[in-house]
Amino acid sequence: MINCAGGNSLEIAKMLGLAGDYSSLHFRGEYWIAEKKHENLVNTNVYSVAKFTNFPFLDPHWIKRANGTTEIGPNAVPVANPETYSGYVGNISDAVSKIGQILSGSSKKLLVNPEFLSLISKEWKSSLSKNAMINRVKQFIPKVNPDFFVKRGTSGIRTPIISKKGEFVSEILELEGNNSFHILNYNSPGATGAPAYSALIVKKLQEKGFLNFQKTNQSFWNFDKIIDQINS
Repeated sequence: MINCAGGNSLEIAKMLGLAGDYSSLHFRGEYWIAEKKHENLVNTNVYSVAKFTNFPFLDPHWIKRANGTTEIGPNAVPVANPETYSGYVGNISDAVSKIGQILSGSSKKLLVNPEFLSLISKEWKSSLSKNAMINRVKQFIPKVNPDFFVKRGTSGIRTPIISKKGEFVSEILELEGNNSFHILNYNSPGATGAPAYSALIVKKLQEKGFLNFQKTNQSFWNFDKIIDQINS
């Protein structure tokens, strides 16, 4: 079994007796879409320097999408589970379970970290108030105005893994089990890197003897060429 279940991957690994020392938190990234008449205020992506460099979150930035729209975001709002795309609690039983996991696991160490609490306070404000979100971008694009944004964009949820020491794990975790392989902490830019990374995982599993086949059909991508590029 290959477990790459995003926000649920840690729970699946634990069901199979792995990753017992790790815990996780769920954060929703929210966006606001600029009205068409304001979308070209700046014609390129603009990123700010993150204020809390010990944590894996960027401050909201100005984003030019491939479809021509312009958005600002994301923030990083704590939510109860990886399916809470709106609201904050979601399923009550999930929320209670998550609180229990936090209080009993390594994540609880973050609750006494002043920098983390300051970050969370700012993220909550930017979720509850559009003005608070826009004003974070206004610090580096002064002409931005909250009135330019009347519609929310699509939210995404990331689930960073917390180590035994109560620190955010910075790299992907790959764990082997009995007839299973688990991929944890695969976050942004996950979608961008997924095709190449999936090829790398297939190659690793072939070398370990877990996968004993070679794809012979023609495809829109060349597996061997991608692996050569990764290894070069």
